[in-house]
Amino acid sequence: MNILISLLLLLAAPESDRDSVSGQVFSDETGRSLAMTHISTPENGNGTVTEDDGTFRIELTNDETILKISRLGYESKLVRLTDQHFSGLQEFYLKPATSRMNEVIIRATRTAGDDIRADGDHHASTTEEFIEGLAGVGMIKRANYGWEPSIRGMSAGRMEVLIDDVKMTPACVDRMDPVTSYVETGNLESVEVSRGNTDLSRSSRPGGTMNLVTSRPGFDRSWFGDASIDYNHNARTQKYSLQQGYSDDTQAVQAAISYRQADDFHAGGGEEISLSGYDKWNVKLDADRRFGHNQTGRFSYIGDLATDIGYPGLIMDTREAKSHLFSYEHEWEQPLEGVSSLMIKPYHTRVDHYMDDYDRDVTTRDVMPDMYMPMYGNTRTTGIRADAALYRGDHLLEAGLHLHRLDAFADMLMEPVDEEESEMYLYNIGDARQYTSYLALDYSYPLSPNFTLNASGALELSDRDLHNQTAANVLKSEHNGISVSNTWTGLSGSVALSYNHQDRYLATLTLSDAERLPSHLEHYGYYIYNPVDDFFYHGNPELQPERSSQAELNIIRQTRDRNFGVETSLFFNYMTNYIDGRPVPGSDTFQHYVNYDAALTAGGEISVFWQPSDQLEVTSGGAWVYAENLETGEPLPMMPPLEGFAQLGWQSDRVGLDTRVRAAATQNRIADQTTRETPTDGFILTDITGRFSITDGIELQAGVNNLFDVKYYEHTSPGDMPSPGRDVFVRVGYSW
Repeated sequence: MNILISLLLLLAAPESDRDSVSGQVFSDETGRSLAMTHISTPENGNGTVTEDDGTFRIELTNDETILKISRLGYESKLVRLTDQHFSGLQEFYLKPATSRMNEVIIRATRTAGDDIRADGDHHASTTEEFIEGLAGVGMIKRANYGWEPSIRGMSAGRMEVLIDDVKMTPACVDRMDPVTSYVETGNLESVEVSRGNTDLSRSSRPGGTMNLVTSRPGFDRSWFGDASIDYNHNARTQKYSLQQGYSDDTQAVQAAISYRQADDFHAGGGEEISLSGYDKWNVKLDADRRFGHNQTGRFSYIGDLATDIGYPGLIMDTREAKSHLFSYEHEWEQPLEGVSSLMIKPYHTRVDHYMDDYDRDVTTRDVMPDMYMPMYGNTRTTGIRADAALYRGDHLLEAGLHLHRLDAFADMLMEPVDEEESEMYLYNIGDARQYTSYLALDYSYPLSPNFTLNASGALELSDRDLHNQTAANVLKSEHNGISVSNTWTGLSGSVALSYNHQDRYLATLTLSDAERLPSHLEHYGYYIYNPVDDFFYHGNPELQPERSSQAELNIIRQTRDRNFGVETSLFFNYMTNYIDGRPVPGSDTFQHYVNYDAALTAGGEISVFWQPSDQLEVTSGGAWVYAENLETGEPLPMMPPLEGFAQLGWQSDRVGLDTRVRAAATQNRIADQTTRETPTDGFILTDITGRFSITDGIELQAGVNNLFDVKYYEHTSPGDMPSPGRDVFVRVGYSW
């Protein structure tokens, strides 16, 4: 494709007798000059690199008309030379490119006729299926719906999931409504993953941060849109999506709606898993406007409604899960000298969740038999983010301030099957309220053309209380009259040294020490069912912040033509005051959250990419995690086994074919002393996807997931729930 573009540009370019071009290269994101950037002429192979201040001068021969500008960590750029490029020092800007290991591109902002493709080009009908393809990222699966992401075996309070940098707090105390369930694939542009404490700009979680970046309408597109119909035979899943938008040079709007419905799915071998269907609606509205040459305002609304969600591996089902996200973002580019960008973003989210066990036979179950337990929960999160990037010469300082308030409530009614017995009512979360401020600073400076120093720090302050006196009294009785009102402080920092050699080799060593404040469930939850280990938990208002000390080495090696590359990460994470459950003496059902002395995790990921031709692409990767509770001497629970994948993709102008193989090893390292975790066997899965572009705007996709109908169990899935067997799918999409 690059050769074709070069030839077209060559044919279109005017002849010139100029003999050199001078310029300076900058980062499009920060405005900082980029040293060690490679400048070349593809037509004859001449090349040079930029100086410390990003400047260069390249000699031209034979009337070259194309410049290629490339640097590791940035998207390459082809420039067709015109007369203006010979009129003094020219400025060129490169966009940062996230590594293959850390980001999956779902769908870029499209123009009419663009195709719809996922990273690796494999079919995925849900957001969770896309995320599952990232190295080191797993999904806690609860049958058909509501998969919860984990990074390096850490989930829930140990990782942060955001939507467009907006904090949305799930309402279900039993973790049936992860944030990922409130975004549809048709609304996504990319998924950004930061593993561990390497990036403190959004959070200080030991597992890391996942940001679901939704698509924007873009400007100067006139009328645009797309429509699609999906069908998966396994659960007779139907999905209908429609998007329509309009934009000119100053304003843009778009609206998207989707409906998805699934019946009970079948595991490998044909076993039907009852109570596993669902219905789901999703709506997204966007309105963008340019104010002058350097200001942009962006409004967004995402609404989601899911009903009749079955969770056969759990003890309850969801009757209704609904959410609303409102946000407005205002951004200034170069508002002042020395400030490359400034962004302010207020937002509000609302989540409501209703669940019950009325469709279950409660008389035969082991957990709380002979009674129904309908539950309700809600959260309201209101906040504002402010981010700025400031520079002076080669010094860059990025600052972020995030203020938010969380209101959380949940209750449960216990209805005995025997109508002569009395009902019981309790608060799972008794009007918890948190005011949190998070300040993050990140400083970077190029020590030399090859070495860059990065240092960051974060301060988190959180004032917390329970505003329901009955719930507060219950927790006080559990913990000898302790106070439920406290102010907590978390201090985090990291330092990283990067080495970049000739745009082909990048190594980064990061050392970090971060504090994680307990979640509102860990502090204030009561009678909280954890589906991961099948215990009921009581919160502990005296929990101390969890401290995580990490070391990570990330290495990227690629060829000059970028047709082959390897990325690998090795990490070590030592945690003190580790928060987990401890069985209540004399009970095999209840646990209290406590601080253990220490725990550790270690492991790594690897990702390999090879593109031998414009049509053929090969990717593979793997991940492994070792985890241990150093106080109890047993493994941390529900850690993923050694996993790997290999994918082969072939693409022509109108036809594409992909084959993906995923393998997971047996997991015998389990926490069977303190939880009900059991071992799982290894498995190998094969998926095949084909695409055919019928016309410029119409595309047909079809394929088979789990081709050989393997019956397998994901180790991180609760309740020994088997995953779907063979699934034949077809998709028809039309874009304009």
